[in-house]
Amino acid sequence: MTTGATSIPVFCKAHGISRAHFYNLMKRGEAPRTLVCGRRRLVSDDAAAEWRRSMEDLTLPSGENRLADQHGRRTPKEERT
Repeated sequence: MTTGATSIPVFCKAHGISRAHFYNLMKRGEAPRTLVCGRRRLVSDDAAAEWRRSMEDLTLPSGENRLADQHGRRTPKEERT
């Protein structure tokens, strides 16, 4: 039976990211939407799917990441030139 939502630690394990990285994403407004159920913060299956799509959309065909530009960091291609 699926619950339709997972805890942040379970979400992180399923997506191969650390909890610290998840909370850094939250600070930057780049984490999936969460919901509060009692004292727990959960990520719904729909929010996780939406987040995965948004992460895919940020990846350019050449493998460079648009987030680097959004945060003022240079992309690997810019560093080489």
